[in-house]
Amino acid sequence: MHINSVVEKTQKFINLFKILAGLNWGIHPKHLRRLYISIIRSRMDYACFLYDNAAKTHLINLDRVQNMAMRLIGGFVKSTAIHVMESELCLVPLHIRRVYLGSKFLFKSKAFSPSPVYTNIVELNANCQNYYWRSKKLPLLITIYRTFNSYNIHSSSKPEMYNLDTWVNYIDLDSVIMHDIPAIVKSKKKCDTKDIKVICSQFINDKYDNYHKIFTDASKKNEDEGIAFFDPQIGSSIKLKLNLNIPIMSAELIAIAECLSYIKSLGGKNFVILSDSKSALQHIKRCSWGYNGVPIAFVILNILKEFHKTNINVKLQWIPAHIGITGNEIVDKLAKEAIVDGHVINYLPSCSENLYRVKQYCFNLWSEYFNERSRTKGIWYRTVQPCLLQKPWFDNSNMSRSDVITSLRLRSGHFPLNSFAFLMKKVPSPNCSECGTIEDVYHILLECVRNEAERKQIEAALPYCFDFASCNSILASPNSAEAKMLYNMVQKGCKRRM
Repeated sequence: MHINSVVEKTQKFINLFKILAGLNWGIHPKHLRRLYISIIRSRMDYACFLYDNAAKTHLINLDRVQNMAMRLIGGFVKSTAIHVMESELCLVPLHIRRVYLGSKFLFKSKAFSPSPVYTNIVELNANCQNYYWRSKKLPLLITIYRTFNSYNIHSSSKPEMYNLDTWVNYIDLDSVIMHDIPAIVKSKKKCDTKDIKVICSQFINDKYDNYHKIFTDASKKNEDEGIAFFDPQIGSSIKLKLNLNIPIMSAELIAIAECLSYIKSLGGKNFVILSDSKSALQHIKRCSWGYNGVPIAFVILNILKEFHKTNINVKLQWIPAHIGITGNEIVDKLAKEAIVDGHVINYLPSCSENLYRVKQYCFNLWSEYFNERSRTKGIWYRTVQPCLLQKPWFDNSNMSRSDVITSLRLRSGHFPLNSFAFLMKKVPSPNCSECGTIEDVYHILLECVRNEAERKQIEAALPYCFDFASCNSILASPNSAEAKMLYNMVQKGCKRRM
């Protein structure tokens, strides 16, 4: 009943999509995609991992909703392979989406201790050991539990923000955490490195002349991570190696926390920690506004609060990385060395810090599914796009909806030509009316006499031969100038067919 109700509700929005866009008019695919995710897929997401064991006939109905939405978003023709549309629009198959949401639910339930929900999952896993389940598909939550149960995770009886004895909003960090330098108004790529170095050095010397300066950094290589801090005034340094693969921002936060613990052992009243991780400093600041961040950020807040009570002035200042500031370059080298010879410390990642592992696991599942389907269908597309996209290529494109749809159809290898119309029994022959050969994507790009003039212009503009291989190479970069020339040629050729 629940699945049928979801399908019925989402079908109304599918009808709305048909009104919002057509082939050459309407909302851009990137906006339609976001609308689909927010108002259609969100309804299918609700508790979806609980009905993964439902009959295939019911689950297929949900898949059909997503398939119809993808055809409307990208203007794909009916013969386009489903895994091709999913790849082009970066919409994960629903069966893998259920794995991700179920894993997220498991980690969140494990993050609280004691957790009645997690206890029930453990009991259910024990019950699924009996003979009854040997010939049946296990509940998805149990499959996920057995996959990720070995992952350690930080758990607490309540969110970390409630463990502070002072409500986070009362901690004023505007004068403690500085995640910018006023004189730097452009990104590092748009400025000369030497100029940035001079600005930063002058800023640090002027603002923190009487402060004890300490540099922190973190480094990551494959799945190994190291952190370090360097005290140039004393000449001491600490190198630490993390026992788990966590996001680099979390590693930067751990480096700051270790540095704050080191400051406790020093005498003095004024300290500044110089970090090149703007995201880490911004994360700490957001946590003071009530944002439910990673646990180590609240550890840092607690230490800063203790320093404030004892009148020890500690500042956290961001500086750009790799611009030649001596202390930053030294600590960067130490962090890289820590990956190999640092002292190992134990750290329990939070629920959010473990989610990237789930995302990687699901992406690998999707890649296997894509590769398997590509053996028999979407072979043309596989030559253009051999692996899955991380995000839609048209998200930052300035092309019109018509151009994007033309590109999606060419890249997928399915275009509304005579070969497709013959398949749909709309025309008596799959052949081109001008050339007498099968009219498909290969034909309109490389053979059709209707496009001869535009084809010669493309050949003249290219420094290499315009053939099947070069055509696929052009389509592999859909935002390039050469690709836009192809779209123009195809659109003009289609107009001449009418």
